[in-house]
Amino acid sequence: MQEISRRTVLVGAASAAVTLTVPAPVAHAKPMENTRNEESAPGSCETMGSTEACVEVRQIQDVCGIQYTIKNHGDAPQTYSVSCVDEDGGPNPGTVTVSVEAGESVSDYFYGDLLHCFTLQVCPVPAGKEMTGPRTGGKEADVTCMTLGPVCSETSSDW
Repeated sequence: MQEISRRTVLVGAASAAVTLTVPAPVAHAKPMENTRNEESAPGSCETMGSTEACVEVRQIQDVCGIQYTIKNHGDAPQTYSVSCVDEDGGPNPGTVTVSVEAGESVSDYFYGDLLHCFTLQVCPVPAGKEMTGPRTGGKEADVTCMTLGPVCSETSSDW
């Protein structure tokens, strides 16, 4: 029986290890499926008076992050009621009250289900009033609101 040197065994083992760690060719990668509704946008912005509000969605681990940004271009602080509604019947992410100083902006998140669409409503809160929940604009509270969306989430992985 022929003897194999230690050097031959080590070189063979190193070659096998390198071969095992090379990734699969990109040609075998599964193409991403576009699940976004053609009518929905990845983001939406509206301007009303000195206020600009924007919303966009992105996958954050296994949930949808609905990021909103409110910019107050005015010369006085302003308070807003921000409501998020799941258009696909999932649980509504909620309503928050946000204060934005003059010339400043505020960003925050709501969270919802992946593959769902969301609408945000941003309403200025009149001084001395407290608003909760979505408004239909105008008549109910003598306040006109901005409606952003719908914006829809998608998933980039095949779990």
